Amino acid sequence: MTKFTPAPGIVICEITEQESSGLSLVSSPSNRSRLLSGRVTAVGDDIRTDFGATLEMRRYARVGDTVVFLSYEGSYDFFVHGSKRFYMVKIQDIRSTFEEENDQN
Repeated sequence: MTKFTPAPGIVICEITEQESSGLSLVSSPSNRSRLLSGRVTAVGDDIRTDFGATLEMRRYARVGDTVVFLSYEGSYDFFVHGSKRFYMVKIQDIRSTFEEENDQN
């Protein structure tokens, strides 16, 4: 098994099939960005902003979470390992995080 260690402020996401994740995402043909969903496989260290504040990565994404993130047109924000595609996502580009809820009635 390969272990990825992203730079501070970056998460690595494995793309999930929209049908299996239950998400329906829209991309605009007039825009050079789109929303994708993925499962977080690695989280970088916390980052310090220009204003001196610390962004705690675990507040935004944890390994195993499903996230919706903004991806830009081009091949610079993803890589392929084996047969899987992974995206390197800046914490600022994560739009939402989903947690599975278990019904235990």
